[in-house]
Amino acid sequence: MKRRIQFPILIIGFAILLAVLLARSHLPKKSDNLVNELNQYCTDETYVCGFIDEGFERRIKKRIDQKVRIIKISSQGGFQRIAMRIANQLNESEVSVIIDGACLSACAQSIFLGTKNISISNRSFVAFHHSSTFLNLVARMRFVHNEKFLNYATKNSGAEIEFFDEYKLDYGALLIPAANMNYICAASQPVYQKGDYSLMMESQYDWYIPDMKLVLDWRGGRSFKSWPSNLDELKIRSENFPIFFSRNIVYFSGNKTAEGLEDHIKKTKTCKI
Repeated sequence: MKRRIQFPILIIGFAILLAVLLARSHLPKKSDNLVNELNQYCTDETYVCGFIDEGFERRIKKRIDQKVRIIKISSQGGFQRIAMRIANQLNESEVSVIIDGACLSACAQSIFLGTKNISISNRSFVAFHHSSTFLNLVARMRFVHNEKFLNYATKNSGAEIEFFDEYKLDYGALLIPAANMNYICAASQPVYQKGDYSLMMESQYDWYIPDMKLVLDWRGGRSFKSWPSNLDELKIRSENFPIFFSRNIVYFSGNKTAEGLEDHIKKTKTCKI
């Protein structure tokens, strides 16, 4: 009787082991993983890399408390309000911040724009997309019936405006990237954690990278180095990030404005989730 039971168990065990091995063989390689690609330079204790959440914030605070002179950051983005808190902490310290790798989404919108003493390594880049203020605009024009989403959008937009006012940042950064990404459809959806809502947008372009003059205006004239000076230089930097730059990106659009954005939002269809 025991032998009859053991044989099927061995077969099942072998099948499970085979399934695990097959699954591992299909896992993406490091070069195929966008997050690993963006954080490829995180090689020592001076770096803080990854998704901007409370853990990311704790690592920043730890570096500040250790009285380090330089903190290097690479992030694909994360929670906007936490990113704003991090910028406040960095500005209250004497640390110098270097973007080394990439700074996207909330990292670009809050940490890069808001941090006074910041620079970009010559192998790195910063890219923008829609802001909380843009999300609030879409919510009020298209999703006013969704009270939870509307409240969430309004709350985050208010915090963002206060942040921009505190550091004398230009409001153009809140709408110009979104105005140039050619949105096709929009929908509200719960994300990250229960009670939080975000905007799902399908667009022609994934990211917006402006020229240095426009970024200087957004930062209230506060200088920094070293922004890629032209498209050719940006393409050279992109060789380190083939997955990211395989996406559709609006490059160096000059003195673009947010004119016509509201009309575009009105015409945008509702995405099917």
